[in-house]
Amino acid sequence: MNDSQNLPGSALVADLSQHGPGVQTVVAYWLGVIPAFPVPYITCAGFCFPKMCELLIDNPQRTGERQRVPVPGGLHKDVTEEMLDKLKEKLPRLVVRFTEPPRKEEPSQNSQGIADLATQPRKGFVITIPSEKDVEAAIEAESHITRYVRGEWDEPAANYMFMQPCVDQDNPQRGGVYPQTLDKTGLDISSFRDIEDLLD
Repeated sequence: MNDSQNLPGSALVADLSQHGPGVQTVVAYWLGVIPAFPVPYITCAGFCFPKMCELLIDNPQRTGERQRVPVPGGLHKDVTEEMLDKLKEKLPRLVVRFTEPPRKEEPSQNSQGIADLATQPRKGFVITIPSEKDVEAAIEAESHITRYVRGEWDEPAANYMFMQPCVDQDNPQRGGVYPQTLDKTGLDISSFRDIEDLLD
């Protein structure tokens, strides 16, 4: 290969002067589903909302031995505003399809401890309502798409999901009991504003 066929090194090097400095703001969230949810976890827009996780800690009674301790929900330490935008689009289309009617004594949906996990929730599964964009694309491609038809015991998934910024962003931790669900709290994005204020 002669020199005329070689690309100069300058063509392979990013010109950083074309891009101004920027900061990607991330926030740590505690998120999950409450014990009354019919399955162990739900995924949505790249997030996993678990009912519970386990931590390995040193056994104080036996040196060198570790034990598993159940904790409510999970941690997502690098949530961006773009990720939340995707979540806000998809979450209203998530539905819990229960396959049995409500019970007279439903498990409490708020402020539940680990002990409440022993309560057997109603059976059911999660379905996603297709967006209008998905429906239009399927029609154009002449492919089948399952439309949503409301079931007798369907409920919004947000009634069983929680997501809140960790109090200490430098050392993210879960709370000790299940918090209120998203249908009651909404999605708290105030931590992004707090971080941006510190950067100004």
